[in-house]
Amino acid sequence: LSGDPSRDLYFGRGVAIEGDLAAVVAASGGQVSLFRKGGQGWVLDERLELHGEPAASFFYGVVEISDGRVLVGGRYAPEGPRAHVVSDESGSWSIRTIAPDAPDASFGESVAIRGETVAIGAPETDDGIDGAGAVHLFTLDQGEWTASSQVSWDGEDSERPLLGLAVGFLADGTLVVGAPGSDRAAADAGEAWLVDVDSDPVFLDRLS
Repeated sequence: LSGDPSRDLYFGRGVAIEGDLAAVVAASGGQVSLFRKGGQGWVLDERLELHGEPAASFFYGVVEISDGRVLVGGRYAPEGPRAHVVSDESGSWSIRTIAPDAPDASFGESVAIRGETVAIGAPETDDGIDGAGAVHLFTLDQGEWTASSQVSWDGEDSERPLLGLAVGFLADGTLVVGAPGSDRAAADAGEAWLVDVDSDPVFLDRLS
């Protein structure tokens, strides 16, 4: 698989695959390339523009796929931190943009998607302490991705816990959230949370 050499820079910075669909992000080319696997192997289905002209900066990187929806995180997007959900609607690919309600420079550092729920990490959010971190949750409502809730640091005194630096969904829908800077066990020992996000986020367990 290859990108568009006329504009893609750092093609392959983010990759994801689900069944016969693969998504490859060019970090600063401003494109996500979608490939389908058929009888002739992997074939380019579409290249979609995520922003304007390419530039020598890492705008985009992390990417995940669930139920055919492609989620791309863009912490350093030129228009401001954001994420994009790319989906095939009646044979045509569309892009819907998710942006934070309030300015958050680290929004889009990590992303996860499961069905109609999206989790977007913002690990440098200041919430009582510097670099507390947070995870923003969005759900699909009548075709639009709407903010539903947030997973926030629990107030434990740590120096830059960076909650949300990594996020991912288990098969049962449980959200796993990394906080590698947590000092709870020891300085910078780190930890991960298991969170039920089916309604309001409910803390289930802590891994360390």
